[in-house]
Amino acid sequence: MVNDDKPIKLKGQQLLLWVRMKYEIIPDDRDGYGPWRVTTRGYVYEVQSASGEAVMSWHWHPTSKMRDPHIHAGHTQLADDAVLSRKHHTPTGRVSLESVVRFCLEDLQADHLRNDWDKVLALREGLFKLHRSWH
Repeated sequence: MVNDDKPIKLKGQQLLLWVRMKYEIIPDDRDGYGPWRVTTRGYVYEVQSASGEAVMSWHWHPTSKMRDPHIHAGHTQLADDAVLSRKHHTPTGRVSLESVVRFCLEDLQADHLRNDWDKVLALREGLFKLHRSWH
């Protein structure tokens, strides 16, 4: 659970970010790593309206019927006659939490809490990419 399973207000916007991530701590006997590492087992990252309605959601729940990573457009973004619905599973690759945070800061223009956010986020994203076990 992230933030006690409560959405995080995106400062400067009338939007929220809700994060749920499943992970496991596993042994890692690779040279220069370990002895342990964290591996992601599933996630839901969701940008919500101020009232808690989904705007966009990134999902990966590999033990369910829909095992591949995908996004959902929230019904707040869809017209009544839209081709897509919130029930569609639009395929994506695996999505890191860091990339969703970057999306919130850059594309949604949420206020940052520190001036060096880009440097810190780039470092975290770089480490994530370096050590991930999938590509």
